Amino acid sequence: MTTKLFNTPANYLVSTELLDFDPDNPRFTSLRSHITDNGFDPFETICKVFEVRSLVASIVTGGYHGAEPLLVLPNGNRYTVLDGNRRLAAIRIILNREIHAHHYPLWLGEPSRESLESVREIPVMIVHDRKDAWPLLVGRHGMGVIKWDQYGKASFFQHVSDTYAVPDYRLANQLGVERRELRGFLIPNKLINAA
Repeated sequence: MTTKLFNTPANYLVSTELLDFDPDNPRFTSLRSHITDNGFDPFETICKVFEVRSLVASIVTGGYHGAEPLLVLPNGNRYTVLDGNRRLAAIRIILNREIHAHHYPLWLGEPSRESLESVREIPVMIVHDRKDAWPLLVGRHGMGVIKWDQYGKASFFQHVSDTYAVPDYRLANQLGVERRELRGFLIPNKLINAA
């Protein structure tokens, strides 16, 4: 069975000033428990935990490549980034080097005009409902591009299964794993959540 991923597969260019981090990103699930106050900041968390400096360097030296558009959800006249929060963090650092100097590699020097222009408007793919995004997110992060920690991964799989009524066999097929391997991710998460 093929899943229709997006209502509108077209890519759009959107000003990076209109893009917001997704505070509900499952990647943050295990990290929230380490925050002792109410000051959870997705940007700072991404910068500290997910190796953003190397991405900043890549964009500054080679420009932003829009081969993989950010996956966004409209939110009024703004957009919440469902996939690409790390890229958004790197772009924010580049465009606001003075404010985020502690995240900007000093050896890079000033970004070129071309590099700056490449990140002012970037390609996005718009989904109108979070449930339309799960197959892409599972494919990219479940076993793919930047791996999430086990708890974040399990939380996301469980969320997809529960929220969108996705049977475990379908989720396992999307991941390219056997059902028992998927259950291996989910059982510890269920135990933690039940405690």
